[in-house]
Amino acid sequence: MTDVTGLARKLRVNASNGSYTFNSLDITTQNGAGLVADTVGLVSVTGSGNSINATSGAALDIDTASIDMTFDSLTSTDTASEGILLNNVTGAGASNGLKVTGSTSVTNS
Repeated sequence: MTDVTGLARKLRVNASNGSYTFNSLDITTQNGAGLVADTVGLVSVTGSGNSINATSGAALDIDTASIDMTFDSLTSTDTASEGILLNNVTGAGASNGLKVTGSTSVTNS
């Protein structure tokens, strides 16, 4: 399990043509975005148990990437902008982009 918890901790992938795969991802932030990917090749989140709970930031902030992501839940609360931001994103793999099997919640965005 990849567990990222803290005040402003997040998982960030930036400026790479590589491929990144995460499994059993559990991200909780209290002051910022959860998963950020900017100008990357492929970002995959596979398997079950994947979740992001972001306060004061987007759950997902993906810009210029191919994605294959499956989450059990995505939550963003009290962010000044989008709770889930997908810009210039193409779908790939089993999910053909983004699939949420459980709850998705954006509150006070």
